[in-house]
Amino acid sequence: MLKLGFAGIKITLIDYGLSRATLQNGDRIFLDLEEEPVVFQGSEGHPQFNAYRRMRTNLMTNERISKTKAWHANPQSRNPKKTWAEFIPYTNVIWIGYMLGYLKKVFKKADGAGSKPLKSFNEEAKELSNLLDSRTKLENGAFLTATDVLCYCLEKGWVSEEQAEEYGADLSTILES
Repeated sequence: MLKLGFAGIKITLIDYGLSRATLQNGDRIFLDLEEEPVVFQGSEGHPQFNAYRRMRTNLMTNERISKTKAWHANPQSRNPKKTWAEFIPYTNVIWIGYMLGYLKKVFKKADGAGSKPLKSFNEEAKELSNLLDSRTKLENGAFLTATDVLCYCLEKGWVSEEQAEEYGADLSTILES
């Protein structure tokens, strides 16, 4: 049974403020978050600010677990060899995890904490949540890219190849590996 769209919730991502784009002429457009340090100083424990800190930690150190707010405030945490113009595939995994957590929160509010659909959703998404968790080791299947997440969803039967392609995924290279 396919699950894409099963909850009646449609998500549209519209915030491109932190996105990167490469123009046809090769120029890269991006927001240099080193010029916006406030995004790393939000409250510890807040999922969105935790995501920003995980992104920066990964960019600067290649580590997947976030450094503290204090570490990010320290100018010595800057790695001059790293830039926000780089494509860092793991940052997409961070935001997928953020969105899953957000969906769980919204679903809980809309459906009630003890509801059968919510319990079912949480049970089905438990392994996915674990694989998105930055504490999960790579040798235990942690995701490194959004493509890894898509492959997982295809294998689980939550998304069909047709659905993935309809939403813009190029499965020709994914299915070969």
